[in-house]
Amino acid sequence: MPPRLRVWLFGALIFVLFWGGRRLLRRLRNAEQSLPTERGGVIRKVTHHDNGRMKTERYLLDGVMHGPWMIWDEDGNKLAEGHHKDGMLDGAEIRYGSDGQKLREISWVEGRRHGTTTEHDADGKPAQRLCYVHAEEGTPPAHDGPCAQDELDVPKPD
Repeated sequence: MPPRLRVWLFGALIFVLFWGGRRLLRRLRNAEQSLPTERGGVIRKVTHHDNGRMKTERYLLDGVMHGPWMIWDEDGNKLAEGHHKDGMLDGAEIRYGSDGQKLREISWVEGRRHGTTTEHDADGKPAQRLCYVHAEEGTPPAHDGPCAQDELDVPKPD
């Protein structure tokens, strides 16, 4: 085999191994990792941006989102965090701007907005509060301002 062909083939082999290896490592990094728990297998699902930084982290129980979740941008800034319970949003969801300031806090109960949602201004200070009572997506708020406790004690409609 001529030396030029040998050098070319060696270079092609290195190129294929390098790029194929990077793709394999990216796939392995995004693979699900099993975490043992008393209630069975909770799966930690992590995805990454092309630059290697974490993009999302969430937990699944029996294939359904269950537990904390977080989202980051390509620079590593947290964009959102919240909690799922049996596949539905439950608890506080907080959304952030790329500068790290809070943009919005949303209260969820069993997949419905329930409680006070707070919009923040550019300085991260509360600017507007809206009260939601067992509101499905797209439902307008019950009223402006924080919710009173007696509003939150209303049973969930079927």
